[in-house]
Amino acid sequence: MNKTKINYNNPTRLTKQKNTIGFTSLPYIDKVLSPSLRTTLSRYNMETCYSSSPTLGNILTKTKTPTPAHTTRNVIYSIPCKDCPATYIGQTYRPLIKRIKEHEAQYRLQPSIVSSAPAKHALDNNHHMDYNSTEILSTTSKRQHLDCTERLAIDYHKPSLNGNIGPDISPIWLGLTTSLHFKPRPSDITQFN
Repeated sequence: MNKTKINYNNPTRLTKQKNTIGFTSLPYIDKVLSPSLRTTLSRYNMETCYSSSPTLGNILTKTKTPTPAHTTRNVIYSIPCKDCPATYIGQTYRPLIKRIKEHEAQYRLQPSIVSSAPAKHALDNNHHMDYNSTEILSTTSKRQHLDCTERLAIDYHKPSLNGNIGPDISPIWLGLTTSLHFKPRPSDITQFN
């Protein structure tokens, strides 16, 4: 025997279904005009809700201060060379400034054991990397997306200092580089001479 459960807290009611063709949000003007507009629009099957208009306080103040660019995490970045058109694209899940300091320290402190491509380029060619001109190419919301995003940025920009092109990804994803725009933005790093 098949029993149907009845939810007594939410009984089913027969209601007339309204065929809504649109939705609009209007600023609340006064208690006469706004309800009359809502009534008129409902005759044409338009749902209406009200929004408050901006106040002077909303216009003049910002409640959240932006994060400084050089402290951004989960970043794909680009470092140019001062002496030639070479560039390097890298990634970091830590604050960007920490990773840039590591590249610079490799050049300055450990010239015999170099694992940083920008530092190796600078030492091998007697060039200087322009760490102050580091640009943020992209950010990701999750650390797991860094490898794929870095590979797409390398495929798009084709930097000369990246010996390792990054992880293998499907050619379908590589086709997305035409739709992704890695628009560089300044990192605001000004600590290097």
